[in-house]
Amino acid sequence: MVNCFYRKISVDSHRWPVSCLLIAFYLLVISVTAEADVEKTTPPEHACLVGDSVKVVIDIEVADSPAKRQQGLMGRKNLGTHDGMLFVYDRLQPPSTAFWMYRTHLPLDIAYIGPNDQILAINAMTPCTAGAHECPKYPAGVSFNKALEMNRGFFAAEGIDVGDTFVRSHEADCSV
Repeated sequence: MVNCFYRKISVDSHRWPVSCLLIAFYLLVISVTAEADVEKTTPPEHACLVGDSVKVVIDIEVADSPAKRQQGLMGRKNLGTHDGMLFVYDRLQPPSTAFWMYRTHLPLDIAYIGPNDQILAINAMTPCTAGAHECPKYPAGVSFNKALEMNRGFFAAEGIDVGDTFVRSHEADCSV
């Protein structure tokens, strides 16, 4: 094993810098690749948020498996203005079901959506880069089968509120 922090005087001492450089390069490649993987997205789908007098087209990534829901937007450094992540569940989730912002760098709003595609609650969530046990949890407070995360302030800025409708659509006009 090569010790890059302690130079042992020996006949082979001229070799340690090359080994250390190779190790450093390998670690750099791994860290860049890991960061790139966080930024990768699944192909977005079009969706709409529909209120009394507004229809907002958004692009969503869909987290429809336990692994995708667990990863969520964790580690992301940016999110487009009209981009978000939709968490989809096979069964209705109880009101005590909570989201957290562990290792999430972006301030987000989350809309909890019921089986009839109506927005039932909207909560603001604060980034948490502290240890896992120090991050707050954000319970839904309502039963839901979908949750939509968008940039903080998005729903208010677009005039979307509790009672409005979420429409998952493959068409850009989001016809209801």
